[in-house]
Amino acid sequence: MKREENNSGVGFWLALSVIAAALWVALLVSKAAGAVHISWPAALLALLWISAAVMFSGIFVIVGGDKLERLMKKAKKRRHQREMIRTISETMKILTMNGVGGVYGVKREPGESNRHFQKRINAAACELDNSERRRPAPATGAKLDKIAEAHGLTRGAGETDAELQERIRQSVFRKLEGAGK
Repeated sequence: MKREENNSGVGFWLALSVIAAALWVALLVSKAAGAVHISWPAALLALLWISAAVMFSGIFVIVGGDKLERLMKKAKKRRHQREMIRTISETMKILTMNGVGGVYGVKREPGESNRHFQKRINAAACELDNSERRRPAPATGAKLDKIAEAHGLTRGAGETDAELQERIRQSVFRKLEGAGK
């Protein structure tokens, strides 16, 4: 047969009543021995105020324990949420690094740490950025006109260098598309 647990709290209140009664008896014994200097009516009424004080302290313990339990659950939930956020953040960082690494031609080595992989990506990105800075400036003016002639184009009246450069690019793309067929 399974024993059912009774969580009604009767045992707790009974224990508080026994404590209150023991304190009242101790007060009466102390009064009779002359150790406590209060009147006998006050000593007899002490059963009420001792019981009330013990009951209120019991209520304080119950309410405080309940609040402490709720605070502990909230702290545990926040800790779990922080761990989940950290895990998601690390996963997103790895996925981002794997994606960005491919852009710069860097592939993750087996067993490579995130920090080392990120350093290699940064180095490749810096190298690419520096190579773009060393790239010569686009041709303008007379040089651009010669390039246009080589592609069978001439500068239109009032056409800017940027517009002519774009027409040259389009011409090159059309030639490349035609060569690929």
